[in-house]
Amino acid sequence: MDAKHEHSVVVEEYRDEHFNEVADIIAKAFAEPPWNESWTREEVRHKLDEVRTHRNALLLVARLPGHGNKIAGFAAGQHISSFFRLEPYLKDKVPENSYFLRIMAVHPGFRRMHIASALQEVREKTARELGCEAIVAFTHHDNAARVRMFEREGYRFSHHHFGVYGGVESKHSYFVKRLERQ
Repeated sequence: MDAKHEHSVVVEEYRDEHFNEVADIIAKAFAEPPWNESWTREEVRHKLDEVRTHRNALLLVARLPGHGNKIAGFAAGQHISSFFRLEPYLKDKVPENSYFLRIMAVHPGFRRMHIASALQEVREKTARELGCEAIVAFTHHDNAARVRMFEREGYRFSHHHFGVYGGVESKHSYFVKRLERQ
Protein backbone atom coordinates (compact mmCIF):
# COMPACT_ATOMS: atom_id res chain seq x y z
CA MET A 1 0.00 0.00 0.00
CA ASP A 2 2.99 2.36 0.16
CA ALA A 3 2.54 5.25 -2.25
CA LYS A 4 5.05 7.96 -3.04
CA HIS A 5 3.59 11.36 -3.74
CA GLU A 6 5.25 13.72 -6.21
CA HIS A 7 6.36 15.99 -3.35
CA SER A 8 8.42 13.33 -1.56
CA VAL A 9 5.61 12.32 0.78
CA VAL A 10 5.36 8.57 1.37
CA VAL A 11 1.97 7.27 2.49
CA GLU A 12 1.70 3.88 4.19
CA GLU A 13 -0.69 2.00 6.42
CA TYR A 14 -0.66 2.88 10.10
CA ARG A 15 0.99 0.38 12.45
CA ASP A 16 0.92 0.33 16.26
CA GLU A 17 4.57 1.40 16.36
CA HIS A 18 3.44 4.75 14.87
CA PHE A 19 1.15 5.53 17.80
CA ASN A 20 3.38 7.97 19.72
CA GLU A 21 4.09 10.14 16.68
CA VAL A 22 0.44 10.05 15.57
CA ALA A 23 -0.82 10.91 19.06
CA ASP A 24 1.54 13.91 19.14
CA ILE A 25 0.36 15.09 15.71
CA ILE A 26 -3.31 14.81 16.65
CA ALA A 27 -2.78 16.62 19.97
CA LYS A 28 -0.83 19.46 18.34
CA ALA A 29 -3.06 19.86 15.28
CA PHE A 30 -6.34 19.91 17.18
CA ALA A 31 -5.07 22.17 19.99
CA GLU A 32 -4.95 25.05 17.48
CA PRO A 33 -7.83 27.21 16.28
CA PRO A 34 -10.44 26.63 15.06
CA TRP A 35 -10.59 23.33 17.00
CA ASN A 36 -9.08 24.34 20.36
CA GLU A 37 -9.43 20.74 21.56
CA SER A 38 -7.38 18.88 24.10
CA TRP A 39 -6.68 15.25 23.13
CA THR A 40 -5.09 12.85 25.61
CA ARG A 41 -3.18 9.77 24.48
CA GLU A 42 -6.05 7.64 25.82
CA GLU A 43 -8.57 9.56 23.69
CA VAL A 44 -6.40 9.15 20.60
CA ARG A 45 -6.06 5.41 21.25
CA HIS A 46 -9.83 5.13 21.76
CA LYS A 47 -10.51 6.96 18.44
CA LEU A 48 -8.07 4.74 16.53
CA ASP A 49 -9.52 1.58 18.08
CA GLU A 50 -13.04 2.78 17.29
CA VAL A 51 -12.20 3.33 13.60
CA ARG A 52 -10.42 -0.03 13.32
CA THR A 53 -13.58 -1.92 14.31
CA HIS A 54 -15.46 -0.78 11.20
CA ARG A 55 -15.75 -2.42 7.81
CA ASN A 56 -12.89 -1.55 5.48
CA ALA A 57 -11.16 0.73 7.98
CA LEU A 58 -8.13 2.51 6.58
CA LEU A 59 -5.56 4.22 8.80
CA LEU A 60 -2.70 5.96 7.03
CA VAL A 61 0.45 7.85 7.94
CA ALA A 62 2.41 10.22 5.72
CA ARG A 63 6.19 10.28 6.06
CA LEU A 64 8.71 12.84 4.85
CA PRO A 65 11.88 11.03 3.72
CA GLY A 66 13.69 14.38 3.33
CA HIS A 67 13.01 15.16 7.00
CA GLY A 68 14.41 12.07 8.70
CA ASN A 69 11.45 9.94 7.57
CA LYS A 70 9.34 11.67 10.24
CA ILE A 71 5.61 11.02 10.31
CA ALA A 72 4.03 14.34 9.39
CA GLY A 73 0.38 13.42 8.87
CA PHE A 74 -2.32 10.91 9.68
CA ALA A 75 -5.75 10.03 8.32
CA ALA A 76 -8.33 7.41 9.31
CA GLY A 77 -11.72 6.40 8.02
CA GLN A 78 -13.98 3.57 6.95
CA HIS A 79 -16.81 2.51 4.70
CA ILE A 80 -19.72 4.68 5.80
CA SER A 81 -22.43 2.00 5.99
CA SER A 82 -20.92 0.82 9.27
CA PHE A 83 -20.88 4.38 10.55
CA PHE A 84 -24.62 5.01 10.05
CA ARG A 85 -25.28 2.94 13.17
CA LEU A 86 -23.28 5.47 15.20
CA GLU A 87 -24.28 8.66 13.41
CA PRO A 88 -27.79 8.18 12.00
CA TYR A 89 -28.08 11.89 11.11
CA LEU A 90 -25.85 11.19 8.08
CA LYS A 91 -28.14 8.57 6.55
CA ASP A 92 -30.31 10.95 4.50
CA LYS A 93 -27.53 13.42 3.73
CA VAL A 94 -24.75 11.40 2.11
CA PRO A 95 -24.54 8.39 -0.24
CA GLU A 96 -24.68 5.10 1.65
CA ASN A 97 -21.92 3.54 -0.44
CA SER A 98 -19.31 6.07 0.66
CA TYR A 99 -15.98 6.17 2.41
CA PHE A 100 -16.03 8.39 5.50
CA LEU A 101 -12.95 10.31 6.60
CA ARG A 102 -13.16 10.26 10.41
CA ILE A 103 -9.98 12.13 11.29
CA MET A 104 -7.07 13.76 9.51
CA ALA A 105 -4.25 15.77 11.02
CA VAL A 106 -1.00 17.25 9.74
CA HIS A 107 1.77 18.28 12.11
CA PRO A 108 1.69 22.10 12.33
CA GLY A 109 5.39 22.30 11.42
CA PHE A 110 4.80 20.47 8.13
CA ARG A 111 1.73 22.17 6.69
CA ARG A 112 1.60 23.42 3.09
CA MET A 113 3.84 20.53 1.99
CA HIS A 114 1.07 18.56 0.22
CA ILE A 115 0.79 16.02 3.04
CA ALA A 116 -3.01 16.17 3.27
CA SER A 117 -3.22 15.87 -0.53
CA ALA A 118 -0.98 12.79 -0.50
CA LEU A 119 -3.18 11.17 2.16
CA GLN A 120 -6.25 12.13 0.14
CA GLU A 121 -4.85 10.57 -3.03
CA VAL A 122 -4.32 7.17 -1.37
CA ARG A 123 -7.70 7.36 0.37
CA GLU A 124 -9.50 8.04 -2.93
CA LYS A 125 -7.68 5.19 -4.69
CA THR A 126 -8.69 2.81 -1.89
CA ALA A 127 -12.30 4.02 -1.90
CA ARG A 128 -12.53 3.41 -5.66
CA GLU A 129 -11.09 -0.09 -5.20
CA LEU A 130 -13.80 -0.75 -2.60
CA GLY A 131 -16.44 0.34 -5.12
CA CYS A 132 -17.45 3.45 -3.15
CA GLU A 133 -19.36 6.11 -5.04
CA ALA A 134 -18.22 9.01 -2.84
CA ILE A 135 -15.99 10.19 -0.02
CA VAL A 136 -17.52 12.10 2.88
CA ALA A 137 -15.38 14.38 5.03
CA PHE A 138 -15.95 17.09 7.59
CA THR A 139 -14.13 19.96 9.19
CA HIS A 140 -14.80 22.73 11.65
CA HIS A 141 -16.91 25.32 9.84
CA ASP A 142 -14.24 27.99 10.53
CA ASN A 143 -11.36 25.93 9.08
CA ALA A 144 -10.95 28.02 5.92
CA ALA A 145 -7.75 26.27 4.78
CA ARG A 146 -9.36 22.82 4.94
CA VAL A 147 -12.55 24.05 3.23
CA ARG A 148 -10.42 25.47 0.38
CA MET A 149 -8.56 22.16 0.09
CA PHE A 150 -11.83 20.22 -0.09
CA GLU A 151 -13.15 22.56 -2.78
CA ARG A 152 -9.88 22.45 -4.75
CA GLU A 153 -9.99 18.64 -4.70
CA GLY A 154 -13.57 18.41 -6.00
CA TYR A 155 -15.59 18.18 -2.78
CA ARG A 156 -18.96 19.91 -2.57
CA PHE A 157 -20.60 21.23 0.59
CA SER A 158 -23.32 18.90 1.90
CA HIS A 159 -24.57 20.19 5.26
CA HIS A 160 -23.70 21.52 8.73
CA HIS A 161 -23.91 19.51 11.94
CA PHE A 162 -23.33 20.43 15.58
CA GLY A 163 -21.39 17.90 17.62
CA VAL A 164 -18.98 17.46 20.50
CA TYR A 165 -15.41 16.64 19.53
CA GLY A 166 -12.49 16.58 21.93
CA GLY A 167 -14.83 17.81 24.64
CA VAL A 168 -15.79 20.95 22.69
CA GLU A 169 -19.19 21.54 21.08
CA SER A 170 -18.76 22.95 17.60
CA LYS A 171 -20.34 23.37 14.20
CA HIS A 172 -18.94 21.19 11.43
CA SER A 173 -19.25 21.45 7.68
CA TYR A 174 -19.65 18.18 5.77
CA PHE A 175 -18.41 17.74 2.22
CA VAL A 176 -18.95 15.02 -0.38
CA LYS A 177 -16.79 14.11 -3.35
CA ARG A 178 -18.36 11.85 -5.95
CA LEU A 179 -15.89 9.29 -7.28
CA GLU A 180 -15.81 8.43 -10.94
CA ARG A 181 -15.18 4.85 -11.91
CA GLN A 182 -11.78 4.28 -13.49
